[in-house]
Amino acid sequence: MNIYSSAWGEAQAKSFTGPKNKELQELLDESKDICQKIEINIEENSMKAWILAMFQWNLKRQYKQEDWGKYFIVRKGVSDLMRETLGMLNRRVGYVYLVDENLKIRWAGSGDAEGTESEDMVKGLRKLVQDARSRKEGRSANGAVRPVERVSEELEVQSVNAGAS
Repeated sequence: MNIYSSAWGEAQAKSFTGPKNKELQELLDESKDICQKIEINIEENSMKAWILAMFQWNLKRQYKQEDWGKYFIVRKGVSDLMRETLGMLNRRVGYVYLVDENLKIRWAGSGDAEGTESEDMVKGLRKLVQDARSRKEGRSANGAVRPVERVSEELEVQSVNAGAS
């Protein structure tokens, strides 16, 4: 998830997630059923928000049609409490977050990607994708495939053993 409120912040976020990060693009393409990239543009200035709305056709040219629904413009701003909670202390900097299926932030970056930050982000996303696929396929911790019915039976037995009714 990219979050920014200026062209400078957008460029910073894209230093992590832009087309130059081929490994990320490949992972996103091969894992469309598991993960997605979301862009959130926080535009608190109503005049700039209006200009963005007027030139929305130009924004659409920058993204594939399948990604149009993954670009959001937040016009009312974000509260200071929310900014502090997310660690977005500088309103002009771009932020990048890896968010798991439970909406927990698992990795965060800000500013321009430096050193191995982009690679570390891709490694984190690859791990999240692997974990999600394992859960989806009903795999156990050791990697063996477990039928969903068997897991349900085990949970029932465990709840009985624990004294649950």
